[in-house]
Amino acid sequence: MSNQSISEMLKIFDVDISRKSKDTQSTYHYIANKFLNESGDFSRHGILSWLDSVDLSDNWHRVAHYAISRLCKSLEIKFPLDRDDLTAKPDEDTLCTPTMQSDDVKLLIEYWRNFPGEYTTSLVFMGTVFGRRSSEMSTTKMVDITKDSVVFRIAKRKAITVREYKLREQHMKYIIGYENLSENNVRSHFRTALHKAGIKVMENQNWHSIRRRLVTSCDDLGIPDKLYKRFIGWAPTIDDMASVYNHHSFDTVTGIMLGQIPNPETGIFIKHPFLEGWK
Repeated sequence: MSNQSISEMLKIFDVDISRKSKDTQSTYHYIANKFLNESGDFSRHGILSWLDSVDLSDNWHRVAHYAISRLCKSLEIKFPLDRDDLTAKPDEDTLCTPTMQSDDVKLLIEYWRNFPGEYTTSLVFMGTVFGRRSSEMSTTKMVDITKDSVVFRIAKRKAITVREYKLREQHMKYIIGYENLSENNVRSHFRTALHKAGIKVMENQNWHSIRRRLVTSCDDLGIPDKLYKRFIGWAPTIDDMASVYNHHSFDTVTGIMLGQIPNPETGIFIKHPFLEGWK
């Protein structure tokens, strides 16, 4: 396929999507251009192979599916995929969960740090320090506790990514009470954790509320997003190329985020928003 033919197809496509919002036009054009230059194979196998080869988050894979579908429509080519080929939508925890207030997170830590060795304490520690989702703290993904670390399995589109967080001895006592129990069990302990700490549970709050607060607090403190996004397990996306091309080892990232080593770019130690509360 020549560059000219790609150029002409994109012109047709741009006219066809001209009634969509400017943001959608820009996104769809980017994806169509990327697809045509990297593949251009409109067969079912060709499109699926391309989607599997690009490093996109689940949500961006859905966007790419719709963009290529519209590209086919504009070029009068039969789109060979259907709804069964779409990646799953983000879960409702991700989309609908309200953010917990920072003061409530601190109160939660202040209470549960007095009960090292308890199962609920381990969940509160994992939630406030690592921003873990309910599924990642349950039998859905399984967690391993070693003598000096906690190992999570984080869901990605193509596979499960194993992430190990090394901890100082003073913090290991807060996760030794962990058990691999059901996701429903993990969810129910959120309400237990807040109730015993004297914190009112707001409507739709859950463990993801703490994850949202951790991200918000990292951002408020000026912690580079390429560090905290990787630390909590977000997949790189095409609209954030800094995260795609950042190649600090995960051990380095966790060491920086947990205040164990200084940020090599600045020589300064980063202060995790909630880790000090677990002294």
